[in-house]
Amino acid sequence: KNYNYIVERYPYITDLTITDWIVGMVAITLAMEACRRAVGITLVALLALFLVHCLFGPYFPGPLNQAAVDPMRLVDHLFFTTQGLYGSITGISATYVLMFVLLGAVLEKARGGDLFMNLAAGLMGQQPGGPGKAAVLASGLFGSISGAAVANVYATGTFTIPLMIKTGFKRQFAAAVEAVASASGQLVPPIMGSAAFLIADFTQTPYVQVAKSAALPAFLYLFAVYFMVHLETKKFDLPAMELDQVRKARRDIRLDIHMLLVLVVVVILLIDRTTPFYAAFAGVVCTVLFSFLRPHTQLSLRSLIGAFEVGARRIAPIAAALFIAALIVGTIELSGLGLRFTSILINITGGNLLLTLLLVMVSCIILGMGLPTSAAYMIVAIFGAPALIKLGIEPLAA
Repeated sequence: KNYNYIVERYPYITDLTITDWIVGMVAITLAMEACRRAVGITLVALLALFLVHCLFGPYFPGPLNQAAVDPMRLVDHLFFTTQGLYGSITGISATYVLMFVLLGAVLEKARGGDLFMNLAAGLMGQQPGGPGKAAVLASGLFGSISGAAVANVYATGTFTIPLMIKTGFKRQFAAAVEAVASASGQLVPPIMGSAAFLIADFTQTPYVQVAKSAALPAFLYLFAVYFMVHLETKKFDLPAMELDQVRKARRDIRLDIHMLLVLVVVVILLIDRTTPFYAAFAGVVCTVLFSFLRPHTQLSLRSLIGAFEVGARRIAPIAAALFIAALIVGTIELSGLGLRFTSILINITGGNLLLTLLLVMVSCIILGMGLPTSAAYMIVAIFGAPALIKLGIEPLAA
């Protein structure tokens, strides 16, 4: 009965009952509390600001002034339609993002992370400042399967930071290099961060095209970090890794190299226009199967369950942030603030493309200081991207 009522009612026309409104408010409040616990108060406060603007629009000055939105209509829009909590953004977190996070966790349990660490050490270890350069490469390689900065730091930093300090890098510099390099986990294909799936959804672009477009920027990002490590190495004449460590890393590569087949399978499926969800699912299955090719990479039932637990813990803050991002998008759509902001931004910059790009860039940096990547992207995509598109930039580039 309740299902038929929700499916058959006309949003905005069929009035909500008091019970409907209370249930909607409770759901929105619970989503906000989940985000506060998993991510922090900043994103929740931002949503609260947009909600206040919707409800008390007549009291805001200038271009922000608007008619007040009825509380019943607000809950109807955010909870009982697909423009809010149950929109495509939430769907992305429950499908594509979840499956790729699980793939990264399972591959990590099957020594995929160790393989990338050894590859980095084997390739960079004998260069001056080898530990620092290996940290950059290891973070980039591990980022290609994790899609998350925090997981990247945890997996590679526990090895690279002590090694960098031991060979003469300053503690602050070693930690900074690992943190910045690990942020590439969201940029490096084939498994990118949640923002990549949002980009694909917003621009109606296949995920594989987004990944291909991100390859060069990701390389330039990591090269910049690598170059800073190189300059630090030259400045303080820092040594390479010990030869025994490099040799051991190269021996271990041969033991785990078969796990690279998983990434090959995922990339082939994505190029073949398979959905990202299916490609990631196939990657999980292949990881389990390929792990049995060598005894030391075999995944037991306990380790597989452990990988799923790790994946669930990693997806929790991402999902919580995307829930609130979905509500913010719904609120902005209902108020029409996004369209007005585009006009305001173009008026401020006088239609100058370079100045508009600089303002959008600064907005990204400021929002990124306090918000998760996916939430920061959503806000800038709503307010900044339409202005860039209007000034002639391609939607994917914007």
